[in-house]
Amino acid sequence: MNRSNLQRLICLLTVLIIADFCSAQNPGIRKYTQLDGYTASRGYAINQDEKGYIWLGTDNGGLRFDGNRFEAAQPANSGKDAEILHCLPVGNGRILLLPLANPVSYRQHGQWYANGTDPQLSKIRMQRNRCVLDGATGTWWLGNDAATDKLASFKNNQVSRYTHEPKVFNFMQVINRHFIGHTIYITPNKEELAEFDLDSKKYTLLTDSSGKKIVGEIVIGAGSSTRYIVTYRPVQQWLQIYAYTPGSVQLKLLRRIQMHYSRQELPPDAFIDRNNGLWVKQHEKKGIRYYGDISKMQGNASSFITFLESAIINSVFVDQSNNVWFSSPDNALYFLSYPHFKNAIWVDRFQDREIPQSISGNNGIICMSHYRSGALQFVRGSVVRKTQSTQLLIEGTRKIMPLDSYRFIFFDRGICIADARTPRIREFPLSGKVYKDLCLYQDKIYVANIVGVQEVDLNHRTQRQLFTGRATAVAVLSGGNILIGTPTGLCIKDSGSTPARKSENAALAETCITGILATGDNTALVSTNAQGLFLAADGGRVIQNVKIAGNEVPDNIRSLYKQDSVTYWAATNKGAFSLTFDKHWHVIRQSVYTFYDGLPSNNVTGIYVFKDTAYIATTQGLGVIPLKPGNTPPARPSVYIDKMLADTTTFFEPDSFLSLQPEQNNLQFRLSAISFESFGNIQYHYKLSPLQNNWETTANPEIRFVKLPPGDYRLTVYATSAKGINSQPRILRFRIGSAFWQTPLFLSGLTLLAILVLLFLFRLVLKRGERKRIESLQQKKRLAELELEAIKAQINPHFIYNCLNSIKYLNYTGSYQLTEQYLSLFARLIRTTMQHSRRTFVTVEEEIGYLTNYLQLEKLRFKDKLDYFFEVDITGNTLIPAMLLQPYVENALKHGIAHRESGGKVWITIRKREGTIDISIRDNGSGFSNTSTQDAMGIRLSATRATTYNDLFNTDIRVALGNAPGPDPETSGAIIHITFKPITHEQYQQQRSYH
Repeated sequence: MNRSNLQRLICLLTVLIIADFCSAQNPGIRKYTQLDGYTASRGYAINQDEKGYIWLGTDNGGLRFDGNRFEAAQPANSGKDAEILHCLPVGNGRILLLPLANPVSYRQHGQWYANGTDPQLSKIRMQRNRCVLDGATGTWWLGNDAATDKLASFKNNQVSRYTHEPKVFNFMQVINRHFIGHTIYITPNKEELAEFDLDSKKYTLLTDSSGKKIVGEIVIGAGSSTRYIVTYRPVQQWLQIYAYTPGSVQLKLLRRIQMHYSRQELPPDAFIDRNNGLWVKQHEKKGIRYYGDISKMQGNASSFITFLESAIINSVFVDQSNNVWFSSPDNALYFLSYPHFKNAIWVDRFQDREIPQSISGNNGIICMSHYRSGALQFVRGSVVRKTQSTQLLIEGTRKIMPLDSYRFIFFDRGICIADARTPRIREFPLSGKVYKDLCLYQDKIYVANIVGVQEVDLNHRTQRQLFTGRATAVAVLSGGNILIGTPTGLCIKDSGSTPARKSENAALAETCITGILATGDNTALVSTNAQGLFLAADGGRVIQNVKIAGNEVPDNIRSLYKQDSVTYWAATNKGAFSLTFDKHWHVIRQSVYTFYDGLPSNNVTGIYVFKDTAYIATTQGLGVIPLKPGNTPPARPSVYIDKMLADTTTFFEPDSFLSLQPEQNNLQFRLSAISFESFGNIQYHYKLSPLQNNWETTANPEIRFVKLPPGDYRLTVYATSAKGINSQPRILRFRIGSAFWQTPLFLSGLTLLAILVLLFLFRLVLKRGERKRIESLQQKKRLAELELEAIKAQINPHFIYNCLNSIKYLNYTGSYQLTEQYLSLFARLIRTTMQHSRRTFVTVEEEIGYLTNYLQLEKLRFKDKLDYFFEVDITGNTLIPAMLLQPYVENALKHGIAHRESGGKVWITIRKREGTIDISIRDNGSGFSNTSTQDAMGIRLSATRATTYNDLFNTDIRVALGNAPGPDPETSGAIIHITFKPITHEQYQQQRSYH
């Protein structure tokens, strides 16, 4: 379920709960009991502070109410049985608690102050406390009961005390420091109206406009912000209303109301609200009467409206939004929103308070029927007329339609016609049962019932069956097409004689049709109970599904009503919708009227609009909604941060910047939204910056944040009323401090220390790794050197073996001179080999000399079969690995030249390239084959030796064996390419010293 549907469900449940508390006489009255947190059994005076909170004096202490929660307001040392008569808002957020007899205390910003904490309060010492507000000066006056011998004023947080000569005088009103009341005599009915001037400390008797003293009357009420005084004359049982002007001893009688009391009854109490409305409570009767605005009263008429006829009322109060509150001694607090209060006044002229079942009208005549009543009620202005009942309408009337200026046609189990000018009803008991709908077309009536649709001629009392089957609605378009609604879809007849066909629209072909309203120009609005509202035209073809901007018309539409050619109404289970269309049937303006606008219920059954007023029938009573553009818009709610709990510290009503300790990072905020007419259906929106970027929405007035990190924050909250009106945002800024280990300096030092430790550990690891790497490398180098020595040991015997074979061959052939020459070269070669075997690197010149000596020996053996050539372009001290080339040259002789009969050649080329030394050894033999390569021990040993050099000295020696691709003996043969990095004497010495 998405958030939008959840909010609608909450709204619906709220309305259902509210309706459960509504009185049948006064729909919309909300009763708050212990189930809602109202803990008192008896309520006294009701007040409202500057923020909008309601304050109540009760027998269980003071109570504060924000529309959602009742909060006890009493000092901790007052005792559980403290009886508070008044909770007085005296400004600057201060609430003065006035008990029956205990000392006075006050509350400010969540803190309590009594005599011990505020010396000002010690000035207020009364036996029995009484208070009155001077509306002219804004001063609260406290007296010893109703006497004026001891007085105390409370204004601007200052208490002033007055004492003077006592006099038997009861004051009820204070106007500009003039105390209005009546004297008290032992003899009954001898009381005189008087005033006490605080500045002159004089008592003066008041007179009427003729100058006579007013005797036998007692003051029973006055307005806190008006100059009206209400008195009661017990002998004549008159309620008299006077206008008082400060400085004048004459009272002007405005109105006299005749009361009807028994002689034993106590005098009534009168209340004048902030709008000059007069309320009168009779002690021996339940309920309270409302007589209207005193300033608009005329003559001595005594018309009134009684509210809460089944409850005893102690006090009445009208708040800043004109909502009405009633306190009582029967464990409850009553609330009546201003829209419902206005609706009660408007509906009162209908006299009959029964719940209407259907409603219609014409030319200002309103016609209503009621549940389980066969009679109709006609209202025109202040004239109310009823018709006689009829058995055809014993269960009520389903629908009413105007027939002409005075006549109305209506039906249930039959069709009837009533005239607003006479009480008679004309019946038409036609065939068919339980009629559902009807429409008028060309002097004929088309009715839909549970067996079909009939065309009825009222003049001849005949009927014709047009459609067979259960029908729920019917309408005839201007072109003659007949639209028939059924529980299973919309049917269309092109005329009365053609068969019905189903609508081609998929939505209307399968849903229950609840209403059809012809709009003219061959069009009609079609309502359903599940698919919304549709516009049909051109013989029933559906043009569009009617939408409302930002919302859809509710699915369950009970009936439709045409106000004029562009404005239509839909009666639904979610209120009354008003839709204004343009010429293309697009909605250009929409309004919805619900319980929160003053309707007794959201379940609307019928609508009639006359001029600028809508009369809406609901399942809980009649609602009257003014449609004037100048009507007062719904009040905007106010939102407050009532309390902030930071771990164990509580901040009441925080509204300035707060600095919190590091450990105060678990926060709980309690919000209050003042919108009593929303009946608790409030949505709260909040955002904590910079922690949150999006708004959060909740119905819970408490929001929490856990483990907030240090930093500056801004909490922004606003509330949305049940009517969708947003409050002004409320902003609270606060800072959560950092512990010493969270300060930037500490964190920077800690970070630096961590970096140093990491660097130390990293360096330690590197050193350890480097040491292990060096040890491993040294072991590897040593192993490579041993391997190199072993390879050299393998090369030397191999070479000697080849040379001895050559000498043996020469001696065998008798070439003694060559043998001597060979032995001389061999001796020199052996000596050079022994020298090179002890060295790792030799110069290029030394290596060429060594190869030349070796090749001369081989040439003596091969004679003319061998020629060799050197091409060297390297000079200086460049070193190459010792004895690296000799095995490859030997391989060229053995496998390349030995098999030739003549013309064998070997080319040795040594060149220095960029960053490398390139050596090639080529012969013009038969080239390499797999067998020759595998059998060449010298090549294998040289390859192993090259790998050892690479590991030991990083020389990157690379050897490539191949065949020259030449087509003739001079360019063909085997070729060996050897490349490696050059190394100088200095580099060789550095490496030797390092290793």
